[in-house]
Amino acid sequence: MNIGILGGTFDPPHNGHLNLARAALASGKVGRVIFIPSNIPPHKSRADISSIEHRLRMTELLAGNIDCAIVSDIELRLSGVSYTRNTIEELEKIYPNDHLRLVIGADMALIFDTWKFAPELLQLAPPLIAARPGYKFPEGFGKSLPAGLTVAERKILADGIFPINETDLSSTQLRELLSGDFSYQQLLAFVPKNIAEYIIDTKIYH
Repeated sequence: MNIGILGGTFDPPHNGHLNLARAALASGKVGRVIFIPSNIPPHKSRADISSIEHRLRMTELLAGNIDCAIVSDIELRLSGVSYTRNTIEELEKIYPNDHLRLVIGADMALIFDTWKFAPELLQLAPPLIAARPGYKFPEGFGKSLPAGLTVAERKILADGIFPINETDLSSTQLRELLSGDFSYQQLLAFVPKNIAEYIIDTKIYH
């Protein structure tokens, strides 16, 4: 089976993550999705990231809205920065007979050559890249871009593109909402019902 690996801070998980996982499954390129909350994400610099316990629980609630989706706490159990290669190597021990695929957005694909151990990742878990309707990759993507990869590595990256429906959601707007006073009804524009209830009940962003 092909398994999609969807990592992130998940602070909180939102409808964009939900849409991404469902689109990956609908594409037929994976038969299962594993959400993996990161411990110390290398691409994030925020000092106010919510606790491991809250992020893990909210991610479990997110997975509950999707058939064929589960959550792994593997990065939360590993110390230090959450480098994806280390995670993939650990997952290979758990799923030795399956094929792992990273599930990422187009923005991350464009800078994939900046990821630590990018060449190894392309071999271990060839990325699947979500392309929303009307999105155009820069000219040369998969041929001359990303510049830090070889021609063969760029082709692996470009071969993973799959379609995703547009989601009317801004992570920036969500963070702005969580930084002030907000209501349950406002949250429902950004996150699934069970996560909105969890945020209100626990007051983790107040």
